[in-house]
Amino acid sequence: MSEFRTEVYRRVGGRDLNMRCYSPEQRLQFGLVAFHGRAGWKALRRCGTTLLLSFAPRGGSFLPEYRLLGAANPGVVLADLVSDAHAAFRWVSERCQQLGLAEGRLGAGGGSAGGHQALSLVLIAPAAPEVAAPRPGFLLL
Repeated sequence: MSEFRTEVYRRVGGRDLNMRCYSPEQRLQFGLVAFHGRAGWKALRRCGTTLLLSFAPRGGSFLPEYRLLGAANPGVVLADLVSDAHAAFRWVSERCQQLGLAEGRLGAGGGSAGGHQALSLVLIAPAAPEVAAPRPGFLLL
């Protein structure tokens, strides 16, 4: 049987950023931190289940909420998105042993803005070094 759960991976400015997690009962062969596109967390909650289940037979999927740029989020800058991406990937990577996931078997991916988030893990250092994440084992863009 599989398990869906939502956990807080980061608290920023009084706001909780959530991680939607899917992990099967068996040991994971790989894991994917999948970042949503500009449509955002609400759309992901509606359609993200398909993505989660596509990795179900052999791996775990982790879908982080992150701050978005735009008028609805005054004060949010690009560096905040990069910091959230690193914090999310770091949060999952710190749990790899507990999940039974071998080093190097955790990747990152996404489409549209989510692809930029995944790529930022490799190309851009976060402004806050304490959230710096290890490099993904693979990218799915």
